[in-house]
Amino acid sequence: VLAGGRGSSRSGCNPVRAPLLPGALATEHYSPLSLLKQELQHRQQQEAQAGGGCSPQSGDWGEQYSVECESSFLNFHDSDCEPKGPPPCDSLLSLNTEKILSQAKSIAEQKKFPFATDNDSTNEELAIAYVLIGSGLYDEAIRHFSTMLQEEPDLVSAIYGRGIAYGKKGLHDIKNAELALFELSRVITLEPDRPEVFEQRAEILSPLGRINEAVNDLTKAIQLQPSARLYRHRGTLYFISEDYATAHEDFQQSLELNKNQPIAMLYKGLTFFHRGLLKEAIESFKEALKQKVDFIDAYKSLGQAYRELGNFEAATESFQKALLLNQNHVQTLQLRGMMLYHHGSLQEALKNFKRCLQLEPYNEVCQYMKGLSHVAMGQFYEGIKAQTKVMLNDPLPGQKASPEYLKVKYLREYSRYLHAHLDTPLAEYNIDVDLPGSFKDHWAKMLAVKMTFFFFTWTRGSQFNTKTKDGFTVNTKVPSLKDQGKEYDGFTITITGDKVGNILFSVETQTTEERTQLYHAEIDALYKDLTAKGKVLILSSEFGEADAVCNLILSLVYYFYNLMPLSRGSSVIAYSVIVGALMASGKEVAGKIPKGKLVDFEAMTAPGSEAFSKIAKSWMNLKSISPSYKSLPSVSETFPTLRSMIEVLNTDSSPRCLKKL
Repeated sequence: VLAGGRGSSRSGCNPVRAPLLPGALATEHYSPLSLLKQELQHRQQQEAQAGGGCSPQSGDWGEQYSVECESSFLNFHDSDCEPKGPPPCDSLLSLNTEKILSQAKSIAEQKKFPFATDNDSTNEELAIAYVLIGSGLYDEAIRHFSTMLQEEPDLVSAIYGRGIAYGKKGLHDIKNAELALFELSRVITLEPDRPEVFEQRAEILSPLGRINEAVNDLTKAIQLQPSARLYRHRGTLYFISEDYATAHEDFQQSLELNKNQPIAMLYKGLTFFHRGLLKEAIESFKEALKQKVDFIDAYKSLGQAYRELGNFEAATESFQKALLLNQNHVQTLQLRGMMLYHHGSLQEALKNFKRCLQLEPYNEVCQYMKGLSHVAMGQFYEGIKAQTKVMLNDPLPGQKASPEYLKVKYLREYSRYLHAHLDTPLAEYNIDVDLPGSFKDHWAKMLAVKMTFFFFTWTRGSQFNTKTKDGFTVNTKVPSLKDQGKEYDGFTITITGDKVGNILFSVETQTTEERTQLYHAEIDALYKDLTAKGKVLILSSEFGEADAVCNLILSLVYYFYNLMPLSRGSSVIAYSVIVGALMASGKEVAGKIPKGKLVDFEAMTAPGSEAFSKIAKSWMNLKSISPSYKSLPSVSETFPTLRSMIEVLNTDSSPRCLKKL
């Protein structure tokens, strides 16, 4: 990923910075070549007296940064090949005088640095500065280049090298970034047809958030000299911008030029994943693993894709393979923990979240999910304690708060409410009545999930793609059963497009306290009607009564689906309510949800509750429940309190469950 450059520190030795010669300090320029040998000898003598230092650099610097690598010179980021041999130590003190001069002479003779001149003496001076950059001594390299530029202001190689050195000092300091961009822009003015300069400037622009400018630079570099690396880099920027279709085109083009690129193949798979094309994503992740068998991120992504498909066993296997390669891979622990939580394996999920927090104590997702797991297991003290830790992790000024931080105070109060009513009979309290409307309204907004459709293929996202703005918006209406002729606000459909033809179709539910109350009144009226019809059904065997009860159940859930900014959990629970209520009415759902269908989306797009009921019943395949069910004890009598419900839900029933073949 095109992110910030490497810092100036390297493993291997801890440098003891000796002062430069008085002349160098006075001018803030690197001493000329004639003084270099004396200065190095002076520093080595000081180091020997201090008893410090590290071994001389092994291997030739020019060999380590071989021109055979398909990489821009002194690339800030991961290149397509790895340097040969160990990285050099940070301190100039560790470099043998003859060694550094020898390396400089070697790369000068072979002109293994950018913008070499026809002057051998100038090339050797330039080579010394580039060796200093390769050794992590960026300030010394900058001084050396500056000395040369005093004598020859338009020396392109020195301008370019100084820009590289500023960039490598660290883009966290905006001054370094501005100086690097200034120098590289000067080079482009002097040498406008060199693709590597546009690429280097893009690599500085991208971590600064100037993505469009970086894309333009990479496009210019591709026009000058297309390569697999350039297409991959530009595809990565399109991916960051959520332009997944265009990113896919670039990754595909990169792979056509060089098919053996596991990173490009991984990103190609991710462009499928984010457009909802899960099977295509899985094939790409598998191909990436063929190219790189120890590719942790590919195993992690494969596990997540299998999870989205509902293949728990395959997802578990992929996450496990990632953790076998690195048992401390935090993101895999987090994703596996979330999968186990939603699978109902709370103890196993908790182990993953705890391990995640051991490695990364301030991971808000793992802390939040740890609290959620404890509460779901009835361990309220530990759960509320974990939730409080998330609350205390205030975002920095100007920093966007995480979704976990925004949700946790509502979850914490909800957890405290449940704890206070653990042994109160369920019939004696009502959370909808006890909690204030504003609390429920804000909590619902925290749950908001938006569906986005790229080329009408669905995925779920958390925010609009701000890249595509031109389009139109349509608000849907939901007809009332209680008050004929009255309509409620439904959801918002937005269709937008960009200049290159991508289409974004998004669905969003926005709610207010007033809107929530209207839906609650509708649901309350349906529930009262359902209760009355249910009592009649018990005393009657008429088919019409059973069908009326079924329609009321589906209508009740229809309004719930349209009310809520649905999360995955609330959508699944709503369908569970349908199944349970139908069982209570004497009907069993024998059918399955059709492939490619989403029950919540079917409800949201149906013109009314009757239409939704008709659609749902067409694939539910309702059958009369087995008489044996009547001999089972009443659920409400067997589990009268929240404590008893939590206890039974946390009972390991797997040994008693028969697996259907």
